Amino acid sequence: MGDTQPSSSLTAGVAMPSKLDLTRLSPEALLLEPREFFDAALIGITDTPDDHWPRQSKVTVAVYDTALCIEAIQQWLEDDYESACAWFDTNTAGGWYGEGTPTFSTFDEDNEESVPPTGRPVGSLSTL
Repeated sequence: MGDTQPSSSLTAGVAMPSKLDLTRLSPEALLLEPREFFDAALIGITDTPDDHWPRQSKVTVAVYDTALCIEAIQQWLEDDYESACAWFDTNTAGGWYGEGTPTFSTFDEDNEESVPPTGRPVGSLSTL
């Protein structure tokens, strides 16, 4: 259903939604900018984000892969891993931008979802 982008090794087999698909399904969902760096980290959507934000129930948001976001930040800011992690923690995962704020998921080397930085699983993940 819709356009997909090539997947990375961390998200192999997961269809990555295009902006059009995500917007059609959830107009309130925010996407990380700049898109040319962060779109590769977009792995799906969820209407049950289990993060630390005080959300209304059944708000559908974008789900990003944490490791891929950090890689995107490294490329975008031309920075090292530690600085990219600090940027991610403060400005990306640590920023509340309203109900459509994205949530983040962390995967282990076997592509299994593990506990994200917030200490809780992301919730039910849907791909388009």
